Amino acid sequence: MEERILDKTFEQENFDSLDFRDRTFDGCTFTNCDLSDKNLSFCTFADCQFSNCNLSNANLNNCSFKECEFDACKMIGLQFNDCKKFLLSFSFSNCQLDYASFYQLDIPKTTINQSSLIDVDFTESNLTGSNIVSCELKNALFDNTNLEKCDLRGSQNYQIDPALNKVKKAQFSMPDVIGLLVSLDIKIS
Repeated sequence: MEERILDKTFEQENFDSLDFRDRTFDGCTFTNCDLSDKNLSFCTFADCQFSNCNLSNANLNNCSFKECEFDACKMIGLQFNDCKKFLLSFSFSNCQLDYASFYQLDIPKTTINQSSLIDVDFTESNLTGSNIVSCELKNALFDNTNLEKCDLRGSQNYQIDPALNKVKKAQFSMPDVIGLLVSLDIKIS
């Protein structure tokens, strides 16, 4: 039986004794909580805010995130592609999302600001109209990714092949726009 938790604030919780399965958190706030390595399978988070939390390596199998905001969270290795796809929406600010996967996700208009996205997989994702501003994108994978109308200004260390990705009307800034030319194997001086 599903348990619904409404408008509750969790502070400095480690959730060692909580089974998240079949729980819905609606309008909840999580501050300085440790959810790392937790099994969040079949759990729903709707209109929740996470601040200074650690969710690294949590199991997201069939987990739902609906209109959730993450600020200054550590989220290393999360497989967002394992989440339920229906109404999946979230935003990230000042987060560490290294080694995360957004493989084949349809997440247009997603906001990711001032975050670390090292070795993140965006392969075959739809990011149309997203804001990925001032982010570190070293070794991030873009393959058959829809980046149309995306704002990537201020982001750095990306390598995006325009022949393999949709970049029409996307916004980039100098000097990092050079990352669009890496696939051409040319020298620029």
